[in-house]
Amino acid sequence: MFHSQFCRSLAGAAFVSGCAMLLSGCASRGPEPLEIRDARLAIQDARSAGADQLAPDLVNAAAAHLTTAQNVWRDRGDSGQTIHYARLADSEARNAQFRARARRAREALELSNRR
Repeated sequence: MFHSQFCRSLAGAAFVSGCAMLLSGCASRGPEPLEIRDARLAIQDARSAGADQLAPDLVNAAAAHLTTAQNVWRDRGDSGQTIHYARLADSEARNAQFRARARRAREALELSNRR
């Protein structure tokens, strides 16, 4: 009798401990990947360069990829997919920034050639 009670208590404690470990593993996914921060900064830089007016499609695509990366991280904690979408966002934002700066440089050159 003592042995079966002991086994039941031990099994119950093991079950509770296992559930606690599973729940803590789900809750503590750690900080979001650095690529999300990099993508945020790249979008901010692109907007500062005027890309939201000069290359809005690229800025919007970058923002959409960043949102996807954040959602994947929040909902599934899938670091591979999160990093993939964050890098896409970063790339689109840098492309938008480059295009905005190139367009402004071209406009400045055309203006100086008219003088």
